[in-house]
Amino acid sequence: MNERELGMLELKVLLAIIRLKDNAYGASVAELLTSYFPDNQPAIGAIYTTAQRLEEKGYIESKETEPQPFRGGRRRIALQVTKNGFEKACSAWLPLAELTKGLF
Repeated sequence: MNERELGMLELKVLLAIIRLKDNAYGASVAELLTSYFPDNQPAIGAIYTTAQRLEEKGYIESKETEPQPFRGGRRRIALQVTKNGFEKACSAWLPLAELTKGLF
């Protein structure tokens, strides 16, 4: 597992997955990030590539769901943060939060 610092998109995706809880899929992560960062919308492919990188590092897990319950319903990839991922998100975010205190 690579212990380097998280890139900004990695941190955003990790935080989005934490916020979305059981509704964290590539499309819902992209939608949430777009709502928070409308001027910097990540492509869906970038979300999946980033999620794959986070999974390789042990920060998230993914699993394929059952097909959606309508004709032609597709399987989706559910994303969930691991304990290591939650700890990494906290250790990456807290110094940034502290650094910005009182600036705005």
